[in-house]
Amino acid sequence: QEGTAEALPFPDDSFQLVLCQQGLQFFPDKPAALAEMRRVLASGGRVAIAVWQGFDKHPFWATLNEAMLKRLGLPAVQLPFSLGNPDELRALLTAAGFSGVEVGPLSITARFRDPERFVPLQVAASAAAIPSLQGLDVQARRELADAVQAAMETTSRGHIVQGYMEIPMHAFIVQGHRQ
Repeated sequence: QEGTAEALPFPDDSFQLVLCQQGLQFFPDKPAALAEMRRVLASGGRVAIAVWQGFDKHPFWATLNEAMLKRLGLPAVQLPFSLGNPDELRALLTAAGFSGVEVGPLSITARFRDPERFVPLQVAASAAAIPSLQGLDVQARRELADAVQAAMETTSRGHIVQGYMEIPMHAFIVQGHRQ
């Protein structure tokens, strides 16, 4: 079923569990999205949300963001890490009417094949997702990827383990209940 997070296409009290994995940080109106999650939960239902912690826990991504910011003038990979404050998360859910809100950490190591292609693929994905960069031609995208790859060389090398790019990832798992 298609819809927006701010206007879920479901009736009130439809679910016992709402799961939002790595989405809340992208929603334009976070309070409205959380209110909708609560609306579609039945009494006693719960919400579980995963968001990445901030750049302070993700030095690789912070370095990539800085390299892209320097070349693009835009924070190309900042949004996924924008809800890294546990107090802010707790306050958002509490304001939306959830009770028993808990915020806990979860860490994993993400492994990616082809470490030499990892940064260029991240640049290409960012350029494709940012409206002002979608008009870049193939050559301009290649030049951008090469420049960011060069800027990330030392950082990237430090994350290559047995032929994989390994990057520690730190999330918050947020839970709450509808009374």
